[in-house]
Amino acid sequence: MAAGGITLVVRDAEGQAALRDAARELLGAIDGLGPWATDKVIVGACPYSWPWNVLGWPGVNVPAGLTESGLPLGATLLGPADSEGLLIALAAQLEQVERWQDRTPPFRAPPTGSPPAR
Repeated sequence: MAAGGITLVVRDAEGQAALRDAARELLGAIDGLGPWATDKVIVGACPYSWPWNVLGWPGVNVPAGLTESGLPLGATLLGPADSEGLLIALAAQLEQVERWQDRTPPFRAPPTGSPPAR
């Protein structure tokens, strides 16, 4: 990555399907693991952003559309040290242009205080 650049990580539909399958497999996989084993699972689940987490560099997640079944997809914008302002400005511009607030999944979460669905 060039100095001052931003890396945009967006996975295609096939990659999203693979990620969903991996997430299902990993649910509960870190319960009871030690720190090193937990780190290995997390790096495996988040292969693109873990270096930013280790370095403390900024990142921002933004909506990137909906799956065929209506679930939200996201993209992670990552930047070098001290680029928080740039990332926030970029996310704000995307929000203004894309009007995410006008596009919602075809279902809603139950109101606060409602019992969980079974």
